Amino acid sequence: MGFLKEFVLDIIHLHNEYTSTAMYIGVYFVTVFILAFIQKKDGGFRELRINIVYPALLMLFVIYFLLPFIKSLTDLGLDDKTRARTFWALTPSLIIALGFTLFISTLDGTYKRLAAIAAAAVILAFCGEFKINNNVFQKSENLYKLPGPLLAVADEVLKEGGARLIVPYETAHVFRQYSTDIKLLYGEDATILRVIPARREFIKACDQMQTEAPDLGFIKDIAKENEVDYILFDSVYHRFGGHDLNFDGYTEQADFAGDRSASEEYKQITRDVKLIDDGENIYWDLSGFDMEYVGTYGQYLLYRF
Repeated sequence: MGFLKEFVLDIIHLHNEYTSTAMYIGVYFVTVFILAFIQKKDGGFRELRINIVYPALLMLFVIYFLLPFIKSLTDLGLDDKTRARTFWALTPSLIIALGFTLFISTLDGTYKRLAAIAAAAVILAFCGEFKINNNVFQKSENLYKLPGPLLAVADEVLKEGGARLIVPYETAHVFRQYSTDIKLLYGEDATILRVIPARREFIKACDQMQTEAPDLGFIKDIAKENEVDYILFDSVYHRFGGHDLNFDGYTEQADFAGDRSASEEYKQITRDVKLIDDGENIYWDLSGFDMEYVGTYGQYLLYRF
């Protein structure tokens, strides 16, 4: 089940890396289906199956199944710079345009064709990603247009003039934008590899922080080795000792596709973690992992090593 779970999740992540919340790839699937069966009255378009449909089916198999299978089986595969680019081999825009054009050409009468063109335009418009409504573009809380609680965390760690942090990956961009005095153990180098490849243990730490119960023993060791000052946890996702601290009902990230659950092995590592209630805040007692509670900032809890 472990292999099957990893295989399926890799397919989901791969798809999401390319499509995000847009639906153009769905239109591509429908277009290929239409091209597989569309025919002129004289039996034309048969060559479409040979030149477009069959290669498309082959490439879909390679991208969606063969590559994730190889990655899950051998832990080898395309790096994060090129994974999503494998979809370019499908030439979705070209196939969609060709499919719509051929379908409309089979219609009789000017009015039917004009109506089909209008419908196609509406479909394409609504299949895109609406940036204004995307959770990335929420109403700004401040002049920085960054989440207020994370800026409060940044101000706290900057009181000493600078610090190195371990944070959930989706919050990393805030600290990078806010101050160069805040150093991160990892950022995009642990996922997209946009600058330089991250060390393997940094990538593992990043992956751990994306789960429900990170291996705090591993996190503690890597923090000491790399002079990390603080670590930030997210009450929406993190649960230690089975304790959920999301009392205010913060919502999960809307466009996250994947599985944040942790293995039973990692959950057992923190099974004895207790809750502390100091009268103002309730937080996890992580002193057994050399982490001292600093404060709660919205849905985030900050600890010092």
